[in-house]
Amino acid sequence: MKNLTLILPGMALLSACHSRPPITDPGLVRYPYKIDTSYQWDINPDPKNALIVLRALKAEELGDTADFKKYFADSLVINADSMHFAGSLAEMKKMMQLRTDSASDMKIAVEDWQSVINKSKTEEWVTTWYTQSWTDTHGKRDSIQYSEDVQVKNDKIVRINEFSRHFPKPNK
Repeated sequence: MKNLTLILPGMALLSACHSRPPITDPGLVRYPYKIDTSYQWDINPDPKNALIVLRALKAEELGDTADFKKYFADSLVINADSMHFAGSLAEMKKMMQLRTDSASDMKIAVEDWQSVINKSKTEEWVTTWYTQSWTDTHGKRDSIQYSEDVQVKNDKIVRINEFSRHFPKPNK
């Protein structure tokens, strides 16, 4: 008990010495990098874009290419791990069909999403975080965790920047 009464005040003293008050004046912040253009993002209060992106994701999960394509512009850009696509919706639909033909029982578990708009109202994006799992043609289950930044313009998806994390294979 004596040790505890000596340790607790010591810990409190150490934490008090190392804590700093928050910086309330943005002019005092010195970031290690300078950006040329600040978009000054705000949370988008309109749920419209998030609904477009989440409905497209649901159509992908269900393999519903007819429903899937109605959420996309006629041409789009996709940046993903080791892949860049810039082309028509018809070309993208063929790519999607190859993916859905090689997998079954696809499930998507969405963990979160956030819709943002810049102050000048010229760009709107929705970020999603989710895990996608499926069964391959050999009957093995697999999954990947994704974070996607999706640009929506005129109620259509025009760009996807996809970041993925492959789960490690289990030890045998």
